[in-house]
Amino acid sequence: YRLQGNNADGSRNPDYDVMVDIDNLIDYMLIIFYGGNFDAPVTKFVANKWPNNFFAIYDRRGGETGFRFFVHDAEHTLLTIPVFVGSGLKENRVNIGTIGGDARMTVTSFENFHPQWIHHRLTAHADYRARFAEHVQEHFFDGGALTPKMNEMRFLRRADQIEKAIIAESARWGDAHTDEAHTQEDWRRGIDHIVANYFPVRGDIVLEQLRDAGLYPTLLRAGFLTEGTPLTQSIRKVPASTRITLENPNDSGQIIYTLDGSDPRLAGGRPSPIAKTALATTTITVQNTSVVKARILATESGPEVWSTLRQLILEVDADLSGIRISEIHYNPLASDDFPGRDLEFVELLNAGSELVNLSFAAFINGIDYTFPANSELPPGRFLILAANSQAFANRYTIAPFGEFAGQLNNGGERLTLSTAIGDTILNFKYDDNKDWPSEADGTGFSLVLKEDHTQDFSDPRQWRSSTRLHGSPGRAEASTAVEPAANVPETSRLRGNWPNPFNASTVIAFDVPGSVPVHLLIHDALGRRVRALHRGEILAPGSYRTTWNGLDDQGRPVASGVYLYRLVAGEEFAAVGRMALIR
Repeated sequence: YRLQGNNADGSRNPDYDVMVDIDNLIDYMLIIFYGGNFDAPVTKFVANKWPNNFFAIYDRRGGETGFRFFVHDAEHTLLTIPVFVGSGLKENRVNIGTIGGDARMTVTSFENFHPQWIHHRLTAHADYRARFAEHVQEHFFDGGALTPKMNEMRFLRRADQIEKAIIAESARWGDAHTDEAHTQEDWRRGIDHIVANYFPVRGDIVLEQLRDAGLYPTLLRAGFLTEGTPLTQSIRKVPASTRITLENPNDSGQIIYTLDGSDPRLAGGRPSPIAKTALATTTITVQNTSVVKARILATESGPEVWSTLRQLILEVDADLSGIRISEIHYNPLASDDFPGRDLEFVELLNAGSELVNLSFAAFINGIDYTFPANSELPPGRFLILAANSQAFANRYTIAPFGEFAGQLNNGGERLTLSTAIGDTILNFKYDDNKDWPSEADGTGFSLVLKEDHTQDFSDPRQWRSSTRLHGSPGRAEASTAVEPAANVPETSRLRGNWPNPFNASTVIAFDVPGSVPVHLLIHDALGRRVRALHRGEILAPGSYRTTWNGLDDQGRPVASGVYLYRLVAGEEFAAVGRMALIR
């Protein structure tokens, strides 16, 4: 975790540099292992003691990626017979850090440091091994990048690209090591030999090497079935009340699964407290869009062993045509405490007549945000996503629904909101050119969708600047319709929080029937105040969802534990709820 710039619990520590792109390192090592490359990133020609043939790049401007590694000069790969010090088809580069004898990989100084040594040291960490296994699952199965067919297609495509160059290459070098010159026909026979003799079998050989090294489990993944038929696709659109069966294909172990998109395995290898457990099979009924994640956990024969993750995205048919981006504050004025970029927000409106479930919908252009499970937007209601929750709450005295990653471009850009399975909900481009409202570009006003708009949201004539300085997030401006009275709650109510327990953030829901001052405070288990989400501001009648992202009033992450949230609405209502934060 320190290599990723994180604390030991996986949370980001801004005082730590991000040193390694872990996912890139894993993919790099899988290429080395699959190709049987015995000359990189450490060379077998000097008994695996010296680095060779790799590139590494790093963003020295302070980027968040860390070092990335790239294959270079890899001619000692894809061999089916022993050549030089290589072992041919059975070449094992997975185990060189643990084998006995003089060929065991060692690093004793900076000069002979290399990425495989980082990988070797990281394999002592259970979370790295689990992450490595997920990459193996992705690339070695189900049409992944290292499956035989995909390798053959990629290999032949590249061979075709350089076919003509081989004529010149053979003319220059074809007789360098043989009395009878090699020609283009020798090249083609070499290509055909690899396709016929390497790709069909090498994957299974490497998988066995990875299993022997504890980098890929022998435990089979959970199965998904509907009406007895196995599901091979990981994304499906289904009607409400669809029944899905989860199956354990192993002789032992149990199914550990979640329905909110979270991993049933927590950092460190503990089962998530919100995960459900089943033995051989279990059946769930899907009413709303869900992301089912399941693993098999076996404990019968010693230490806990987890299978790789199986994920199923089930999107329940829903009418999302009423969803609008109703306000964009892309170039706000700074406050005394925060720069303008921290005060950006995007407002969504449900202009339809039915409640909309946005679970696992995601912004994939412009900003980066995925809606959590059970994200609902009633008709006529607004939902706010902000760049910085604390900055937004300080300016507007309400908490946003969620916090997005990235920034809104001050020069305009495309915003795309898609469903859980990738269907487009909204896709348009805002701009700051002369046709768009100039007041929204840095003067303190926001960009607001007009009441009589058409569906062409890229048309600047559908937008105006806000009538209020800093915009009006979470409420209609004077020229928009008032919410129907049928949506006003009859009594004050604290409706709980979800998810609970939670890791990154949780949503606290409550109702207020009249315009009353509202306090929503977070306390730790000893009663000490941690965060004030609402500080006595007057809220209009309605139902509210407030997100707490696990930060205190100073913006610092709080520790794992049990926390209390207390709602006080007016002089006559107070209620307390309990939640658990797990980092």
